[in-house]
Amino acid sequence: MGAFLRAHGIRSKPRLTRVIAADLDRDGTTEVILEASSRDDLLKDGMRAARKGDHSIVLLRFLRGSKVVEVPLQFDHPKVARMPFMNKIAAVADFEGDGTMELVLTSDYYEGVSTRLLRYRSGKVTKLVQNGTGA
Repeated sequence: MGAFLRAHGIRSKPRLTRVIAADLDRDGTTEVILEASSRDDLLKDGMRAARKGDHSIVLLRFLRGSKVVEVPLQFDHPKVARMPFMNKIAAVADFEGDGTMELVLTSDYYEGVSTRLLRYRSGKVTKLVQNGTGA
């Protein structure tokens, strides 16, 4: 994850807050979902709280052949949005009952929250639904 952040101009050290390893699409290969943020209190100071190096990310890692692929599922930092977001993994479960796992991610921000349901299959991530509310 550190190399991914550095490639996007973020030099601060990532703080992993959650790691989930699961065979999301039942192909026999384990995928890894990483959740990290630069600090716990990203939302404490409201809309103007973003500092240089702040970030919040949910990153999917998987193998394509022998190559590790990293796909940001949710990634916010001051170069993208001046307002801080706190991205989290809410759930990994088979919501559709088809034997493959879906991901529920949340993004909290100043006076609001959004939630999205994603599917990973064969190296592709598809957004199934998203909802948000806030000021």
